[in-house]
Amino acid sequence: MPESPTSRTPKKLLVLDPSSTCTGYAILNDYGRIIEAGRIKPTGKKSAIGRIDEIVQTVVVLLNEHSPDQVLVEITAGKSARRLGGKVQGLGVYGMAVGAIRQACRTVVGGENVMSVEENVWTNSVPKRKRLQMLRMTVPEYRAKKDPGGDVGDAVGLGLWWLRRNEITRSNR
Repeated sequence: MPESPTSRTPKKLLVLDPSSTCTGYAILNDYGRIIEAGRIKPTGKKSAIGRIDEIVQTVVVLLNEHSPDQVLVEITAGKSARRLGGKVQGLGVYGMAVGAIRQACRTVVGGENVMSVEENVWTNSVPKRKRLQMLRMTVPEYRAKKDPGGDVGDAVGLGLWWLRRNEITRSNR
């Protein structure tokens, strides 16, 4: 006899929208409900590696506190240099941040449980402003005012996309 959705503990998915200055995160259950979401923003003025190290330390704390079954990390499709005003060094620092965050996740939860998705795949090239507007309408617990850059919104949106795509989200919420 199959379990009913209410008789089992939902799995947890940690979703990360990384950068070297502010990383958005969302922890969702497999029903698509937000358990926790926020921004990881390094304190004080630090070098790029100092910011990345602080973000990674905070990600490790989240991993240990929430014990997610899976981690999903957004990666660039290669358009970041244009988004950063053509600053190729910004793309290098971004790559360092993503690599460090992914490696920390792989170490804590196991490599087979860490997936990556290019941003243009899950966004379907819908502009961020429009994605966040749709998210505000469909996910009442998303707090746009506490998310000035939309990093948390992208983490939540990516997680919901992933759950729908993988048919993990249950129809009876």
